[in-house]
Parts: sequence; C-alpha cells; structure tokens
Amino acid sequence: MKLAELLDIDLKKIDREMTWMIKADLDLPMFFGIAGNIIHMIEAGGKRLRPMMVIVGSRFGRITDPKLVLRLAAVTEFIHVASLIHDDVIDKAETRRGQPTLHVKTDVQTAVYTANYMMARVVELLAAQEQEQEDNSYLKELSGLLTSQLCLGEYQQMNNRFNFDLPMETYLSKTRNKTAILMSSCLEVGAKLAKADEEVVCKLSQFGDHLGMAFQIRDDMLDFIQTSAVLGKPAGSDLANGNITLPVLYALQDERLAPKVRRLNDNSTQEEIGQVVSDIVNSKILHMVDKTAEEYLSAARKIAEELVDFRASKDLEILLAYFGKRVF
Repeated sequence: MKLAELLDIDLKKIDREMTWMIKADLDLPMFFGIAGNIIHMIEAGGKRLRPMMVIVGSRFGRITDPKLVLRLAAVTEFIHVASLIHDDVIDKAETRRGQPTLHVKTDVQTAVYTANYMMARVVELLAAQEQEQEDNSYLKELSGLLTSQLCLGEYQQMNNRFNFDLPMETYLSKTRNKTAILMSSCLEVGAKLAKADEEVVCKLSQFGDHLGMAFQIRDDMLDFIQTSAVLGKPAGSDLANGNITLPVLYALQDERLAPKVRRLNDNSTQEEIGQVVSDIVNSKILHMVDKTAEEYLSAARKIAEELVDFRASKDLEILLAYFGKRVF
C-alpha cells in the first residue's frame, strides 16, 4: 500500500486545493504560461509528504477544521514545489522523476518567475488567512519559514560548492534548513491548527526534525547508489555540482579517498566524478552514513513512544516505517 493509503489521506483533495490556489487568483489569467506550468506540475503528482504531515499533526489535537487543515497542507506543498524549481535551476538539473525539469521545458527565466510567483502566492494566502484567525502564530511561522530558512539553506549549499573544508555543523545546518525544518513545521502547524497541547506540539516538531534529517541524509546517499533512470537525474549529479553531502564529508576523512575528492572541481569530467562515486560506494562510507541516518530515526522513535497514548501515534509509526526504509 502507498503511504497515503496507510495514513487514510486522499491526495486528490490536496491536489484540488493546490489547483484552487491558482484558479482563485484573479490577477493570474489561466491562459498565462505560469498558471499552466503550475497546474501541469500538480497533475504530474508527487509524494505529497509535507501536506500529509500537516494532516497527521492535526490528528493530535482537540479541535479540527478540515478545510483549514487542507488549505495549510496545500500551502506547504506549494512551498516545497517552488523550492524544487529553484533547486533544479541552481543545480542545472535536466530531469526530475524522469521528466524534464521546468527550466528545460521552458527556460530559466520562466522557471524562476514561476517559482517566485508560487512563493508570493503563498505569502498572499497566509496574509489573508492571518486576518481571519485569532491564534495565527502558525501562519507567521510558515511565512518566516518561506522567507528565511529555505532560502538560507539554498544559499548555504550554493555558497559552499566544492568547499571540501566544510564543517560538519554547517552541513547539518544546511540540511535542517533545506529539508528538516519544513517537515518539522508541517507536523507543528497541523497540531497547532487542532489546538494540541503545547508539549505535544513540541514533541511533534522534534519528531519531524529528526525524521527530516534522516530523510535528507538517506536521499543524499541515493546520488551514489541509484541509477540515472531511478533517480530521474544523472547519478553523481550532487557531487558534480559541488554539493557537499555527508558521504563526501566522510570520504574526506579517509586518507585514501580525500585526495581524489579534493581534486574535483567545476571542470571535472564525468569519468572523474564516476570514479570517485565508485570509490565511495566500494568503501564503508555509505554504511557510516546510513548509521547516522538511523541515529536520527532512533531519536524520532523515542519521541513517538512518548505519544503512544494518542490514537494518531499509529500514524507516526507508519511514517517511521516509510522513512526508515533502507536505501542499500
């Protein structure tokens, strides 16, 4: 069964809500390219992990407004999709999930404008929602997340291309800003929407942070072990773009591998990149990386155990099983 089915969540409702976010904007003609680009991406589907986490978080509270929960769930996916468009432009990625990226199908300018519009649309919707809600701290949190942490995470990654002296703390901070904070906020926002106790909100936020860190670390591993067909982008593309991930940091601690890694730069050939990828795969490094991901998952499991009295705790177990799948 798919994750949405296990969590008893109808993804079509989320997709319809995202489509409404576009069609309800009277300032954006439907024949305009940006509207068509976004609707096409919505129809192409996706995991929808973040909106599902908003809905899961809402199940830990006492009061639930399904319509508002769905609206905020769609907003988080909008934020995520916009960030992916920016990611693909920065990384010069030609495919995602096996399909041409937006800037390849159109052009870089159109892709950037589309992502910028999506971010602006989210701010507009949150501002309108904020006026309707007495307790709107969660809305301000999402706005802050949109305008600061995600952008900071992207800047940290871009600013540290081929920086093989990157401190571990900076890598973890970048990973948290790019991925974990959004997942953490999704659970937190859902719980706050449902008027969950503050202690429960805090625990869910911590759970999401640990889960997000584990998810991104294992996702970084896929760049080394999956084929281009499965990844939807060339294997080793993170390394080729100079993105310093945990496998690279651990490789830099290996006296045999470090010199090979440090020789890589913007002008490295695909053969040179491929050789380093192969060396990392044939070492113990990925096992070390996987162990680090498992440590974050173990921390998430401990928090889930503290919420076992809630019926929705079974949803946390489902998320743990999904995110805990080994990648090699």
